[in-house]
Amino acid sequence: MIQSRRTFLCSASLVAAAGTLTACTVTTSGKTTTLTLNTTKVKAYAQAGINAVTTILSITAVSTAMGAPAVAVIEAAGGALSTALSALASETNGNLTVSYDADFSHLRQFRVIL
Repeated sequence: MIQSRRTFLCSASLVAAAGTLTACTVTTSGKTTTLTLNTTKVKAYAQAGINAVTTILSITAVSTAMGAPAVAVIEAAGGALSTALSALASETNGNLTVSYDADFSHLRQFRVIL
């Protein structure tokens, strides 16, 4: 049972973070490391969260306790987030890839002096 809104929000953020981690892969080939983020999965996890919030707000006691202005702000933010995530997934064709050369051998010449 959820004890408070703070506990609920903390739990929801942990679930969202775990979902994001499953949407990310890291591979290394030689000195090149590639990070790939499945933006379609991120969008799906976020949409599930938005849907959960919408369901909670549909409970009259909750929406009344929060007040109409707060509910309107939350609904607007959910719509904006959904639109932004759809655009991200569309622009990246479902995957965002970042590759970088992990060669740090040039840093050997530096010393840390305490």
